[in-house]
Amino acid sequence: SVDQIPYSPKNKNLGISFKVEKAAEVSVEIKSGGTVIAKVSENEEYVEGSHTVYWNGIDKYGDVAEDGIYKYRIISESNKGKDTEEGLFSISGATIAKYGTELCANFTDIASDYKYCEAIEWAIGAGVFKGYNDGTFRPSQAINRAEALKVIFQALKVQTLGVNGEKLGFTDVDSYSWYATFVKTGLSLGVIKGYSDNTFRPGQPVNRVEALIMLLNTAKAKDNIIIPTNNIGQPYYDTPNTSENKWYISYVWFAKAYSLSDNETYFYPGSKMTRGEMADMLYRYQKADL
Repeated sequence: SVDQIPYSPKNKNLGISFKVEKAAEVSVEIKSGGTVIAKVSENEEYVEGSHTVYWNGIDKYGDVAEDGIYKYRIISESNKGKDTEEGLFSISGATIAKYGTELCANFTDIASDYKYCEAIEWAIGAGVFKGYNDGTFRPSQAINRAEALKVIFQALKVQTLGVNGEKLGFTDVDSYSWYATFVKTGLSLGVIKGYSDNTFRPGQPVNRVEALIMLLNTAKAKDNIIIPTNNIGQPYYDTPNTSENKWYISYVWFAKAYSLSDNETYFYPGSKMTRGEMADMLYRYQKADL
């Protein structure tokens, strides 16, 4: 038997108890599926009676075993024969033992109390964002224009158009690239525009106001959202109602009205949009009563 179900490595070792009727050599193993991940005892001699061995939750690679269901296997062997007994137990709380805190969506670079955690968990669950192969999400990393277009379309469930190698009108867009379908769809919906030099600049970090306009233009095309014209006053301290800012003021007023940003005072329109901020804006749009 084991002395903890579920077992939490952050608390103490797991006691595995057994009784041998005659002196024998005993091995105790921890298995995940069909794989032995740890050997607690290997061919150790035990006298007749009850015994307990302890496992610290560390696998053979030196890592804390992940949360899940495991099997303990006890193998006893003497000159009288061999016997094997098995049982199941579960592990929970391994994340805290491994990283010192609960993680957000199991990403090793985001704690559960991170301000955008709820939004990121939604974005991952909805298939809007993906993490990286190293187990990170990189919430502070800038998102580029092509990536922003992709996650916006995925969040709003926009059906994208196929691309068969045709030219899309931008000198820097490869018609066979992963993002070509999103660029073609964006052009079709009137969501995006290029620059005066006929470029789209897909790898350029998108700033916060550009990302907002991409999102709301997609919402207008897909969900028939109306963006009221509002050229009176300024919604944030850093979005003054000037001739240079007229092109986006109505969009930022809309963002203020429906709390599409987590900051009530500043919008930081020219700042690079991060992956965490993008997930948060999309999440807020989904929750808004539009």
